[in-house]
Amino acid sequence: VGELYAYRLLDSRAILRILYWLVPKQAGVWGRVVPITHVPAHAEAAGAEPAARPLLRHGEPLLDGPADCGRLRMALSLLDVVGGFFSRGLARRRLDVWLVYLSRYLFCKTVSVDVRFALHDTLAALRPQLVLPDSYEQARRSSSSGSSSGVVLPDSYE
Repeated sequence: VGELYAYRLLDSRAILRILYWLVPKQAGVWGRVVPITHVPAHAEAAGAEPAARPLLRHGEPLLDGPADCGRLRMALSLLDVVGGFFSRGLARRRLDVWLVYLSRYLFCKTVSVDVRFALHDTLAALRPQLVLPDSYEQARRSSSSGSSSGVVLPDSYE
């Protein structure tokens, strides 16, 4: 996917759609489940979007468990390839909003040392001045204030 973006066969909206599919806006909210399934193209055209859903019953197994970092690894590898292109304008602001949601998602994960190093390397290359929140409460507040402030969210992800 990153090479398709580098050869200008995909635009920044497609990359952000993939990032929001990997880590949806609601993914870092306690008690929400990130489904493994995707939204079919005909449902997406009708306005559906991939999102975390509430638990259906107590004790429901989490498809995206606390120790499963597969989504995070995929997002980081995509950002390693195309993140440098998101350095100006609207694409930069949209990626910044997604990084806020990513910071909240990190508090719902047991991140191993190698993933933590990959995360810090990726963020240092993308946004060297970015400071990750110290607590879940800070991350939750920044995600709610970031979406209601002057930062522009992608059209199809609000």
